[in-house]
Amino acid sequence: ASFVRVDLASGATTRPWPSLPSDAGDAALSASEDALFVTFPLTGVLERIDAGTGGLLDSFSGLNAPRGLALNAAESRAYIVENFSGGGLARVNLLTGVVTRLAYGFPDPRRVAIDGSETYGYLTDRSFGSLSRIDLRTGAVSTVVGGLSGPAGVVLDAAETTAYVAENLSGEVSAVVLASGVVSVIASGLDQPSGLDLDQTGSGLYVTEITERSWLKNLRIH
Repeated sequence: ASFVRVDLASGATTRPWPSLPSDAGDAALSASEDALFVTFPLTGVLERIDAGTGGLLDSFSGLNAPRGLALNAAESRAYIVENFSGGGLARVNLLTGVVTRLAYGFPDPRRVAIDGSETYGYLTDRSFGSLSRIDLRTGAVSTVVGGLSGPAGVVLDAAETTAYVAENLSGEVSAVVLASGVVSVIASGLDQPSGLDLDQTGSGLYVTEITERSWLKNLRIH
């Protein structure tokens, strides 16, 4: 496995350091862009990697099939989706390495997005076809919406009133109003969309498609 840096202006790609183990899962780049956090499902670890050299900076163990990943604003805690039957959401203290499990019982949890106040996490489950809200203080779970088609990647808009969800099976990206659960399809015809991220203006989404050769697409949403 490898991570690719994509120049968003030209589309040029580079692989800045050697290949990673084949089980590399999700990744999150630090705000300063000097470190990359990567989950490894088979070995059950989260690693912090130097984004310039690829060297290992920290390793956090004791996780069970870690896949989806989100960092809090201070980058002191990581929220990890443990992707197994009965799995759910764990929190890793990046200062101490302590793992706290918050909410479990999902058949196929995939990705998570965390709000700015670190009050709620929004978790997708492919088997349930759901987007769930998890109270990060108590672990209480409520369903925002069901009936999604293989939900995978999820990201919140700047106002944190809407979640954008990649629906892997239907090839769509949908907008979910968090207060009501109303779903609107904003893009279709994609090839197994998986990862999502919002651009800095809040007007575009970057979407990864799982194909024989994965692609990154930019979708305008406003």
